[in-house]
Amino acid sequence: MRTFLILFFFLSLSAKAQTIVSGVINPTDLPQHPSWVYLSQVLKDTLNGEPIVKMIAKCELTEASTFRINTHLPEEQQAYIVQLANSAKGGISRISSRQFLLANKDSIYFTQGIQSLKSYTNTNKADKEWQKYNTFKNKVAKLGKGHKKFLNEIRSYAKDSLQILAVKLLTVKELDERLLLDTDIKFNRGYYTDLLNALKQSDINPLEYAFLELKLGELLVRETRVKYTFSFWINILLGLGLVGLLTYLLTHKKSQHPTKVLSKQELVVKNLIIQGNSNKEIAQTLFISLSTVKSHITSIYQKLNLKGRQDLMEKYRNTTGY
Repeated sequence: MRTFLILFFFLSLSAKAQTIVSGVINPTDLPQHPSWVYLSQVLKDTLNGEPIVKMIAKCELTEASTFRINTHLPEEQQAYIVQLANSAKGGISRISSRQFLLANKDSIYFTQGIQSLKSYTNTNKADKEWQKYNTFKNKVAKLGKGHKKFLNEIRSYAKDSLQILAVKLLTVKELDERLLLDTDIKFNRGYYTDLLNALKQSDINPLEYAFLELKLGELLVRETRVKYTFSFWINILLGLGLVGLLTYLLTHKKSQHPTKVLSKQELVVKNLIIQGNSNKEIAQTLFISLSTVKSHITSIYQKLNLKGRQDLMEKYRNTTGY
């Protein structure tokens, strides 16, 4: 008895963990052959054709034209579609549902109507937002606008109209599949940064938005590299400029011979030379020997960086003192 209760308990948990897809098919839509219902995951959506799908589970229709598929699905939100087949091996008919969102433990029931698989009730809370988004997306696609306009319309709608975080994540995935996400992140990084922070605070599996985190990280790395490269070359140019300036100053300094201060006696001799006195006249005026005059003159030339009497005369022709 105890073993039976334990087995029943685990069977109950297993049943609760399943996703149930069920409903009714209009008899007028049934083919002549035995009919099967396929549950398929939408791998890629296309605007101008049928979506690319992968069959997840199937079941045969009952005599009452009803079906029920019990299966295990991933925990994350994904898009699915139900299709009517002529046989278990394939032969998908034209009858198919629109895309809808499901996750594990959800249930969806297709009600009978004029057209089969067109109306349903879904326990998935995000599906209603997803349908609103698809309606808007199809409307935009019919306008025939280019990628840039499509991108702006979709992002604006996802930002302002969608309230459920999981659906926003699905719109981002779609932009990524269309190779538009990188461009949009460059112009609206703040929006995606806030979205990523909100996703991190939610109970959504981190693997679901890892691609977004990776793209934002790659953008930051690229910007850092650009800034580093720019700073590197700026520093190189500044360094070269500084080296050039120092080289110029050192060269200019070496090319200029500093003027040394003349002694009092040398100043007198210099002024006498400027006045046109000869060496002998200077010696007589100062009561010194001719050799002493010559020594003073040689010292004057060296201190003032002059080559001779003519240079001295030209440099101090209009002056009377040093």
